[in-house]
Amino acid sequence: MPELVRTAKVGNQHVHFAYLTDPDQMGSAVGITSVAKGHRHQVELRQAQEAAFDPITNEQAGSEAGWFVLEADGHTHELGGVYDPGLPDRKVDDKKLVMECLHLYHKAKDREQASLQEGREADDLYTHKQWDQSTKDHLERQQRAAVTVNKVESKVDNLVGYQRQNRTDIKYLPNENGDQVVADVLNMVSKNLLDQCYWGREESCVFEDSVVAGRGVINVYMDFTTNILGDIKVERFPWDDVMFGPHEKVDLSDCDYLVKSKWYSKNKLQEMYPEVEVEPEGTDWEEFKHKYDADYGGMVHGEASTSSWEDDFVNVDRKQYRMIEVWKKEHRRVHVLVNPDDGFYFAANGWSKSDLAAVKTIPGIRAIPRVIFKMRVTRIAGDKLLEDDYPDLAYNDFHVIPVYAKYRNGRFHGKIRGVKDLQLLVNKSYSQFIDIINKVANYGWFYDNETFPSERERQQWERFASTPGFNIKLNDVKKPPEKVEGQRFPAEIVAAIEMFNNDMREIMNINLEMIGQSKNDSGVALRQKIVQQLIGNDFLFDNLSFAKKKLGRILVSYIQRYYSAERIMRILGNEAQQGGELAGQKISEYDPAEIHKLLQEKDLSQYDVVVSESQESPSAMMGNFLLLLDMASKGIPIPPTAIIDFAPLPNKNKILEQIAQQQQQEFEREQMKYSTEIQKAQIAQHGNNQGVQ
Repeated sequence: MPELVRTAKVGNQHVHFAYLTDPDQMGSAVGITSVAKGHRHQVELRQAQEAAFDPITNEQAGSEAGWFVLEADGHTHELGGVYDPGLPDRKVDDKKLVMECLHLYHKAKDREQASLQEGREADDLYTHKQWDQSTKDHLERQQRAAVTVNKVESKVDNLVGYQRQNRTDIKYLPNENGDQVVADVLNMVSKNLLDQCYWGREESCVFEDSVVAGRGVINVYMDFTTNILGDIKVERFPWDDVMFGPHEKVDLSDCDYLVKSKWYSKNKLQEMYPEVEVEPEGTDWEEFKHKYDADYGGMVHGEASTSSWEDDFVNVDRKQYRMIEVWKKEHRRVHVLVNPDDGFYFAANGWSKSDLAAVKTIPGIRAIPRVIFKMRVTRIAGDKLLEDDYPDLAYNDFHVIPVYAKYRNGRFHGKIRGVKDLQLLVNKSYSQFIDIINKVANYGWFYDNETFPSERERQQWERFASTPGFNIKLNDVKKPPEKVEGQRFPAEIVAAIEMFNNDMREIMNINLEMIGQSKNDSGVALRQKIVQQLIGNDFLFDNLSFAKKKLGRILVSYIQRYYSAERIMRILGNEAQQGGELAGQKISEYDPAEIHKLLQEKDLSQYDVVVSESQESPSAMMGNFLLLLDMASKGIPIPPTAIIDFAPLPNKNKILEQIAQQQQQEFEREQMKYSTEIQKAQIAQHGNNQGVQ
C-alpha cells in the first residue's frame, strides 16, 4: 500500500508531503512530493549496496537501503513519519457538562414520556394490575365485586411461547468474495459466547418486552470482572431505563444520543468512582434548578417544582441515586485522501486547510470531504461529574439496540395498547355480572311464629331445608314455609361478554388457542395453520430479526478486538471434538495463526461476511422433519439420512453411523454377488473353450 509521509523542515523552514508508491517486482519504486516554495522533489527507493573491503580503514562500507529525497532547488530533505497533527486538548467545564447531560436527559424523557407511560400501563395490564386502587377500594366498601379477568396475558404468552419454540441462531455467511472459513469460525465463536450469556432466554425476554410495552432493548458490553481478557456480554436491558434522541430509523443510524439511567446506592457509587465524593442528597436543588433554567430557559422543566427535580435523581428513603449515562455522537467534518489508481486511502483527521491544499498538489491525490462521528460517553450522579471519555470502542456506534413492536413518528407501542379499554370494560362487565348474580339469584322462605311447633323444629328446618329427604314437623300442613325464587339472569349480559371476547381476539390478532387438530391433519398442515394464524404478527419477528443482524455485526467487531488466536482455537477445539469442520475441512488441520489473521481483516462485517439467521431451533427442525417425512410418504425419493438429520432423536449420530454401515454392507454384498456372477461366467466360458478344443 502506498504511504504518505511528511518531510523534515530545512533552510527556509518549509516542508513537503511525500507520496511513496509500492515497490515493483525488482524492488524499485519512485515517489514524489507536494509543491512548496514553488518546487517539488522526486523520491526514490534505493537498495543496499556493499563496497569493497578497505584495508586502510579495516572496514567494508556501503550504501543504506531506503527512501531518499532527491535534490531540488539546491537542497534536499529527510523523510519523517506519518503525519498526525492530533486533536486539540479538550477543556471541560464539569458543571456545564453536567447541565448538558441533564438537558439531554430531560429532552429524551419529554420526547418519550407518552410512550413510556403507555408501556407501563400495558405492563400493568399484563401483570394483573388492572384496577385503579381507589376505585377498587370504593367498590369493596360498597360490598361490590372488583374482579380481574385477564384476557391479554394468555394471548401474549401464546405469542412469546411461539417465539421461544422457534428461536434462531445468528449465522454468518460468506459474501461474494468472502471466505467460508471466516464465516464458519464466526458462527462457532459467536454461538459459544451467546450460550455463555444465556442469550436464548435473554432474547425471549426482549421479545416479550416488545410485545407488551412496545420496545425491548439489547445491551452489549465487555465485562472484565472475572476475566482479565474480557468477556463479551449480551443481555436484556430494562426497556424503560433507556431513552433515545429523535430518530426515524429503528437501527438508530440517524439518532445522535441516548440516555441510560440506573439507581445505585451511595456506597456502590462510591466504590465505582472512589475519586468523586458522591453526595447528591446534599445538593441545593433550588440553586441547581435555577442554574439549569438560566442556561436552557426552562425548556423542559421550567414549570416543575424543586421536589420533582430531586425525585428524578435522589430517592432519600432508599438512599439511592440515579446515575445518568449519556452516549452522544460528536460529528465533525474531515477529509479523506484517495488515489484510486493505487488503491490509496488515508484519513486526514485534524489537518489544516493549508496542509490539505499542499497534499492536493501531488498528482493523482484527491481530498474528499466527509462527516464522521466519535462516540462520547458521560456519566453523572446528581450534580457530580463521574466520568467523561471518548472510549476506544470496537464498534463505533451505540451498543444498545432497540427492538420495537410498532414505531411511528417517534412513538412506540405493543400489542396491548389497542385492547386497554376493552380489557378494563371486560373487568367492569364481569364485576357487574357478579353483582347482578348476587341480587337476582337469591331465593328465600316465608314463615311465621305459628309455622313450627317449637324453636327446635325451626332450627332443624333451617339446617336441612336445602337438602333432599328431610322430615319436619309443622303446626298446620296447610301452611308450610313458602319458597320465593330469584329473578332470571339477563341473557344480554352473557351475550355482551361473549362479544367482548370476540373483539379481544380480533383486535389482538393472536388466535393460537383456537387451533385444533383433526385426525387427518399432518404435522405440516398443523404448522401451516399456526403460521396463518400469526401472519398479522410477522412484523414483531421481523423487527427482532433486524435487531439481531445488527447484534451480529457488533459481535464481529468485538471478536476481532478481544479474542486472541489461542482463545478462538480453544473454542474450535471443543467443536472439533464434536466433528466440527471449517469449509469442509477438519478444524485440527488449520493453523491458529492463519485463522486469527483471517479474522483481523479490516471491515470484515461489511465486505467478507453477511449476517443472517439459521433455522435450527427445535420447532424449526421438527417442522423440517415433518415436511421431509410428508414428502417421503408421497413417494418423493428423500434419503433416510436427510430425514434423520432433522429428527428430534437422541444419539442421531449413532443412528446415522448404523445406516452408513448397513449401506456399506449392502454395497459389499452387491459387489460380492456381482463378482460371483462374473466368476461363474468366466468358468462357463473357460469350459466352453475346452470343449471346442
